[in-house]
Formats: sequence, structure tokens, C-alpha cells
Amino acid sequence: MLASIAVPDGGATPAPSGWIPIRHDQQASVLAQDLYYRVATATEPPSYVWTTSVAEQSAGAIVAYRGVDNVSPIDTHGGQGNTASSSYVAPSVTTTVNGALLVGFFANSEGEPTSPPPSMTERADQGSGSGPGSGGGATEIADEILGVAGPTGSRAAAGSISPNVGQLVALSPANNPPTAISLAPADVDENVPLNTAVGTFTTTDPDPFDTHAYALIAGSGDTHNGLFSIAGDELRTNAPLDFELLPATLLIRVETTDSGRGNLTHEEAIVVTLNDLNDPPVADPVAGQFVDEGDLVSVAATATDADVPVNSLTWSLDSGPGGVDGAGNYTWATGEADGPATYTVVLRVTDDGVPALSGTVSFDITVGEVN
Repeated sequence: MLASIAVPDGGATPAPSGWIPIRHDQQASVLAQDLYYRVATATEPPSYVWTTSVAEQSAGAIVAYRGVDNVSPIDTHGGQGNTASSSYVAPSVTTTVNGALLVGFFANSEGEPTSPPPSMTERADQGSGSGPGSGGGATEIADEILGVAGPTGSRAAAGSISPNVGQLVALSPANNPPTAISLAPADVDENVPLNTAVGTFTTTDPDPFDTHAYALIAGSGDTHNGLFSIAGDELRTNAPLDFELLPATLLIRVETTDSGRGNLTHEEAIVVTLNDLNDPPVADPVAGQFVDEGDLVSVAATATDADVPVNSLTWSLDSGPGGVDGAGNYTWATGEADGPATYTVVLRVTDDGVPALSGTVSFDITVGEVN
């Protein structure tokens, strides 16, 4: 709860029990306004009484707010007295928390009604005395929700020409814990380079101005934490990811910490899907062949494929003499004119994956001269 007490003679007003002074501002000895706060309890009386040092037509008002940090409710405050004017100016203050509630207090010494600053919503406009111009104090309270922390700029209420006081109090919002973490995208291809970005974390948080920091932590669902790292809000790979050696769903446990007072946290297990990509077949080495003219060269080429299930493989001749069937059976019937010479044969093996990938193997055939 916030209270404002406007006293025409400029004297201070001691607070009732349980009310804590925020500030006292006055314009010469003509007008003063005191501000107080109190954390409300479950049983509040219907009113509070402030006693002034002299009998004056003073004005007071109390406003109550929810969602305020009860431990440190006042972020910052400022105020000033102003000479007779129709503009009641409260000087700028600099907030240190995002989403602060800015409350403006404006007093005049004529008991006149006051219009709130254009950006603020009026919560109270309390005069004293027998009516406008009676010479009693008047107090106006208005508020607005701010965005990011920083200078607020001044606020000016409007009223009759009178000595006046303008004050601003910024209330710190209560910090609520984050409630959920999401990762998008949440899948990664196998065999990507180390430090490849997987996706970006975001946090669901009741406090719209909180920012968040992320970390991998131990706990339920941390099975594959070691395969990843976090840089800022980005999940990155930290180890080779081979679909044939790892499960298709990888589990990590992530904690998000908010920037609000107390740095509240939320943690949960996140699923990262590992995408299976086609791996190229690897042809096995073939030893060099040594034959005489007229001999038949016969080689059974073989290859391995890491994909599960294994792809079907088909062989073809890239270069060199002879031919090969789809199963990898290479043959060449040498003739009288083929020796003496050495020939290089290149065989290609191609899988039926998507996209189709291939590998090659080369070997030499040395043909000897026969007289």
C-alpha cells in the first residue's frame, strides 16, 4: 500500500505504526507532501490516521497494489516542489528493474482537483476544505506500467495555478518463476561438424520483461548432456552424432534462470531428434593383379554400408578395361595385344539411399608378354 499526505503549511507528518516513510517534498513553507508504504496484512483496518503538527485542511489517500515485491517494494523514487503553476511536474527517476509500476503523486495547496499526466491512469484525487479554492491541500495519485529499466522521464499533472509538489515512486514487480522451456528447432542431422547450432531455447515466464540464461544440468533426462553444449540461448553439438551408434531420440536436461529478483529457475528434460542421413558405401581394397596375355582376370569386389538397414549396392565400371556386373563381379579376358602393360581399373559402388551415394576402388592389372 502507498499513502500520500498533503499538508498546506509544509510541515512533516509522522506516520502511523507500520507505515515506512518514502520521501518528503515541499514548496517553501506553503505545501508539503509525504509518501509512505506498508506491506498489507490479511486484516487491515478501514482507515489510518496521520496527525499534523498544526490544524490544517490536509488531504490524504491510500492506494493498494498486487504483484509487488514485498521484500523490496520500492525500486526508486524522486520528487520536487514547484512554484505556482498549472503544471505539477514530477522529475524523472531511473528504474533498475524491468516492468516497474510507476506511481505519480501530485499535490496542490488550493484543494483543487487535478488531472493526471496523459500516460497515467488516475487512482485517487482527494481534496480538502469546503471545495476548490478553499485553501486546503489536495493530492492526486496516478500510475502506469513501464517497460525496460532506465530513465522514466518527468511526468506532469495539470491543475489550477498553485504552488505544488510532484513525486514519482517506482515499485518493483514481484518475480514469478519460469514455467516451461522450449527448443526450436529440436532436431539435428547426424554427422554434422562439432559446434553446429541445433536450435534456440525460449522460456515461458509470467513476467514479460524477464530475460533468461540456460544451462545443462544433471538430473532425470540428462542421458545425452555430454553430446551438447549451450552458448547463450543456443544449443550446439559437442560430440560426433552417428545415427547408427545413437538412439533416434536424445535426452538432455536444461535449466532456465530468470533475471528477476532472486533469479528463479525452472528445469525440464528436452528431447532432441537425431535425423538419419544416408551414409556413402565404402569399397574394400582390391589387390593388384598379375596375369599373362590370354589369361582371364576375375575379381569379386566388396563394400560395406553403415546404414541401418543396409542399403542395396550396385557396382559399375568407371574406367579401365573389362567389365563388372551389379554384384561386383569384375572380369577381363586379356588378349595377345594387351601385354606387356599395366592397366588401372576404377570400380564404383552406389547405394539406393536418398540421395544415392557412391564410393570407388582402384587397382592395377599387370599383363605379362607371352611369346
